[in-house]
Amino acid sequence: QVLMALMYDAIGQKGAAGETYLDIYNKVKSDSAVSYILAPTRRKSRVYSIESQKLLKSTFLFKEYDDYTKALFEIECLHAVKELIKGEQKFSVSDISIPILDAKNNAYISVIKRDRCKLLSDITKNLQPIFTDVLQYLALIHAKLKVKGLNHVSLEEVISRLKYSDELKAAFLSNKKPLEESYLHVPDAYHKDSHPLNYGISESGAVILFDGENRGIRPVTSDLAKLFLLHPLIKPDFIIAALDKYANFYNIYSASPDKMHSLHLPFLNASIEIAFAHPSRLLEDSEENKEIKIHLFRNALHSINKIKNEFNGFYQKHAVAYD
Repeated sequence: QVLMALMYDAIGQKGAAGETYLDIYNKVKSDSAVSYILAPTRRKSRVYSIESQKLLKSTFLFKEYDDYTKALFEIECLHAVKELIKGEQKFSVSDISIPILDAKNNAYISVIKRDRCKLLSDITKNLQPIFTDVLQYLALIHAKLKVKGLNHVSLEEVISRLKYSDELKAAFLSNKKPLEESYLHVPDAYHKDSHPLNYGISESGAVILFDGENRGIRPVTSDLAKLFLLHPLIKPDFIIAALDKYANFYNIYSASPDKMHSLHLPFLNASIEIAFAHPSRLLEDSEENKEIKIHLFRNALHSINKIKNEFNGFYQKHAVAYD
């Protein structure tokens, strides 16, 4: 069926291709545990995937949206990235279709064709050169990508959306001042949601960007915290050198006369933010999620100690909030 949909696409029969993709999506959704011999299926949140073990070199993902405008906006963002990276041999981006109406489920479905690759989160060797390429890609997006209609998202807005009690969110927000103050010295940019799961590394070594869903305009350290702290093997010493590399790339790409300097302090504060915010999305009580929460918590404690030891004046100014 996937081959048939691709053939319809190739000869310009978009309607027939859409109907075929929709049929595949409904079969996979009706039984997310189903596993075809040659094409295993998976489900993550509202994304269903199917991949061929022999015939095709791509994984096909079917992403659900309640709102057509949101679905169209992700396409616009990915197309903007594709234009941005023209001529860049080591950067790539997944193809995504115009949303298809699924009247049966009252939803819109985008079909994402992802080249077969290894997820960044699964990379265990040659981390330094691979992360250097990912940082260059992210710096290019942060410095140059302009998408109309994006709003700045404040720290308070981020926290208010979390799936915690109002009391817990209020407790965090009452101590947010050091984070906000350190973010004042960081450029705001298109928030890529740079989870390591949203990047792939092809056999040729190219970095493939998967997810174009945007979370608004945020400090660049929000993306950097996700990129580093949600990878299981990245250590603090690695991050310090990598932040300097990112800043150099950003300064090369940016048209601003104001150069980015050290991101160390704002990154440490972003580490505290993500340690509080990210676990609210980990709803399953699995061992993997427990490990992520512990990892982020330890990083947050490490960050507070680093601020106390290396930026003591800033720490003393906000000691009550940090404590």
